[in-house]
Amino acid sequence: MYFLYNMKTVIKVQPKKIYWIFIYPLTTVAFILLSVLFILSARGYNIHFENGRPEFKKTGMFIVSSKPAGVDVLLDGKHVSRKTNGLFSTKITRLSQGKYTLSLEKEGFYSWTKELEIYPEMVTWANYVLLFSKNPDVEKINLEGSLVQRFSSADRKADLILTKSPTGELLYRVSNDSGEIAVVLETDKLGADKKVSGIRILDWSKDRRNILISAVLAGETKYWNVNADSHNVEDLSVLSPVKYDKLMFNTGNSDELYGLFQGNLRRINLKTREVTGILEKNIGYFTFSLDGKIYYIQNKGKARALYSANGDLFGKTEISDNLPVSESYEIKVSDKEQKVALKVKEDLTLYVVAKVNEKNSLISMGKNVSEFLWSPEGDKLFYKKEKMPIVFEDKEYKKESKEYRFTESDNFKNITWYDNYHLLAEENGKVKVIDFDGTNEVILGSSLKDTGVFYNPDHGNIYFFSGADKDKTILSKYKTGF
Repeated sequence: MYFLYNMKTVIKVQPKKIYWIFIYPLTTVAFILLSVLFILSARGYNIHFENGRPEFKKTGMFIVSSKPAGVDVLLDGKHVSRKTNGLFSTKITRLSQGKYTLSLEKEGFYSWTKELEIYPEMVTWANYVLLFSKNPDVEKINLEGSLVQRFSSADRKADLILTKSPTGELLYRVSNDSGEIAVVLETDKLGADKKVSGIRILDWSKDRRNILISAVLAGETKYWNVNADSHNVEDLSVLSPVKYDKLMFNTGNSDELYGLFQGNLRRINLKTREVTGILEKNIGYFTFSLDGKIYYIQNKGKARALYSANGDLFGKTEISDNLPVSESYEIKVSDKEQKVALKVKEDLTLYVVAKVNEKNSLISMGKNVSEFLWSPEGDKLFYKKEKMPIVFEDKEYKKESKEYRFTESDNFKNITWYDNYHLLAEENGKVKVIDFDGTNEVILGSSLKDTGVFYNPDHGNIYFFSGADKDKTILSKYKTGF
């Protein structure tokens, strides 16, 4: 007998992990969001929450470097994690637009502080910071005689110092890189003894080989060429016995002198001993740029025109044909970019030649200007208008210009650019270094009034005259350690 049972089969079904259905999409969305945030962050965006809603704002950065290296960097009073180093610049990134106070500090040095602004997607550079020691190494050098004149070479790597002693004038050459000092001329080498007076350094060739001097001999102005290496002296009056209104070396050829006599421009070749005829007539002023181009102003009746040309006067180019009429001018051309600034004698108005609508125009910087000088890169022009020292910055790549005004001073004098961002100056018997915008002034030492400051661009040592009497001049060599 068989018994049949109605059996129920219970099948256990494993529940599916339904939660994976939600995790996969959520993970994918999160990954995409994080990737977007990472990309935006890498492109310089910051996330800000305003009214509970996120907003992405573009940021900027500081790039900082200093001499010496190993300097603490502070932003709004808070230390940045890294110090400056000598190989790479320090970057402070992802900064929102606005003004910040950037400071650099190092024990034993004067601190540096400046308020700078950050702009979206732009770099604000502070790669020019110099910190000067509070206890510098200053070497004193004694030169025989009292100071008469100082003259710097075109590359700033050497200087000529003319002194007057009881026995006569002495011309020293100071090598700013090695510190070597040598006498290259004594009065008796000019062919006479006590009859020579009023010795002046007129120019120094670009290669520092030839020195042009003038002096009064027997009541007449004479010219000599002094070889800075061999110390040989050549009387140039034999070649050209006239008194020039201006005489200077061609920066493109150290064996050539250009002279202006009664409005006529002439050339003297020291090697061939030839004097050319008249190169150009009706010349009011001329000068050379560092690359050997000649710039000159020519009188055209009631008009004045400014030209540039090669040293041989080929390739003549008119820069401006509407110069103000003046009895005399002073022109300075920047070493780079060949930018031109000129000053007229009558009211001491300073002009800058600038492109306006693809045409050269004269831009007036104001009247009563005394000193003016281009920076090494040619993007800044220092000038002193009455009592106000001013730096005009022309950033063509930014298509904008800025003007920085210093504190008014009658005694801010003998200015020279130390580099493209710093100025050296004398004020009230003190030698100072100051940033191009008038900030971070540091006093380096005491100096003789109106004697000037000079330096070496390679290692930064600074020279100034710190004392003198009738028998000696004291030259101070300030060692920066840069």
